[in-house]
Amino acid sequence: MGYITLPAHGKRLLIPGWETAGHRRYSWRDLACVAEKVNTLTGRTWAESGCNISHVFGNASDMVGVDIDILNPKVSERIQKIAVKIFGDTPFVRIGRWPKVAMYYRKSGTGHRSSKNPGLEIFSSSGQMVWFGVHPGTNKPYVWPRKSPLSAESTCLPSINPAQIKQFLQVCLPIAAEVHGGVGREEKAIVPKSDMKAERSGKIGKEYRDVLLRQLAVMDPAKGNRHYIVVSVIGSMMHRGYSCNEIHKFLDGPYVKRFESLDRTDRHRKIDRIIRGFNRKMGRRNGQYTRV
Repeated sequence: MGYITLPAHGKRLLIPGWETAGHRRYSWRDLACVAEKVNTLTGRTWAESGCNISHVFGNASDMVGVDIDILNPKVSERIQKIAVKIFGDTPFVRIGRWPKVAMYYRKSGTGHRSSKNPGLEIFSSSGQMVWFGVHPGTNKPYVWPRKSPLSAESTCLPSINPAQIKQFLQVCLPIAAEVHGGVGREEKAIVPKSDMKAERSGKIGKEYRDVLLRQLAVMDPAKGNRHYIVVSVIGSMMHRGYSCNEIHKFLDGPYVKRFESLDRTDRHRKIDRIIRGFNRKMGRRNGQYTRV
């Protein structure tokens, strides 16, 4: 059908440097080399390895994947309906762990970019998604309730452009953030720029503080959402100019002390690791590194 696919173990692709696969078309000789690499890495043939099959996004792929990574059925269904309203009804819907859903469309226009957000991801210029095989969490096969890439070409899909994707994210990110712990764009914009100077001096604006505390309050070990929420809150504070000490002080009660009885994790050390990760990311973006 002309799709770019590679073997994966669970959700991890087996081929080193797989990212380049999304930027060129594979020939039969290329696939033979892939099969040989799988044999070398696993000691078994492709079929014997029980590989999943992933699609790789990039310039050579005309696909856009909308990954709704939310376990709340009502919220997932709400976002699906918004996707259909903005993008159109797609026959390519893949289910791994319900109510999480992936919806697929076809690129239209230029400027498509992948976007990773809490509970909601867009795959277009990079990344990969498993299409066929066994889901590592449920131990059940991935399901395509309607059509699938095995039976139809991408020409049957509605075409969407970056402007539509931007509109979709503007509407749905705040909805996803409510249940997934991310700080939505609208919430980040609550504090006006005129208050930034006071915030950087350690005086966190009341409205912004309330937003962060609401996000931290929904942390639940049973839902496995603590890491995503802490990363989101720290990232938001760092982008607003807070120092390492200010972040530690703010998280001491609602995060460190709240969960200290659950295990022996050094959460202050974990906060430092997250801050260093953001510093590296921000340093690469700005052409220089900052130290914590």
